[in-house]
Amino acid sequence: MNWYFIRDIGLLCYLPPVLQDYEELAVLADVEEKTLIQALHDVNRLYAGIFIDTADGEALALLERQWGIAPPEDATLEDRRLAVRARMVSMAALYTKRSLYAALAALCGRDGFSLDISHSKYSVSVLIELKSKNQAEAVRGMLHDMLPANMVYQVDIRYNQHATLGRLTHGEMAAYTHDQLRTGFKVRELSLAKG
Repeated sequence: MNWYFIRDIGLLCYLPPVLQDYEELAVLADVEEKTLIQALHDVNRLYAGIFIDTADGEALALLERQWGIAPPEDATLEDRRLAVRARMVSMAALYTKRSLYAALAALCGRDGFSLDISHSKYSVSVLIELKSKNQAEAVRGMLHDMLPANMVYQVDIRYNQHATLGRLTHGEMAAYTHDQLRTGFKVRELSLAKG
């Protein structure tokens, strides 16, 4: 994300008309203009790296090193941002049901999970929707950091089940493999659109 619009600055036009005709000044202005554009670009990257939502890969690598996060090799920038955000939230928040729910909503979206806390068994169960399955490891890390030591937690993914797929005909399901039927978010959307 660019915080400032970087354009052709045209330093030569800032000189008086008498000096604009000198070739030496035109070359000097061209060199300084490239340096100034590079400096503005670096300032843009610095500003973008301050915020997790706009950080690039280099800024995220620094944050991951600072927070002790080892991202998977196939992680996208968005997955890496969520892992950093999860670590920061889990370290800053005390465990309450409200703060846990808010942290999960920030990671998975308000409709991207279901939370079950059993006080008698000292357990927390989080069921992540299929669309948020890439955040499962970040949620596990957040729960590890956030929950008291006497509570156990379990994080599962809500895969497509018979109740979801029952609306589709065999012909419609034949276009997909078994794995696609189980884990495909498009299949779930197709089924819900029919229902």
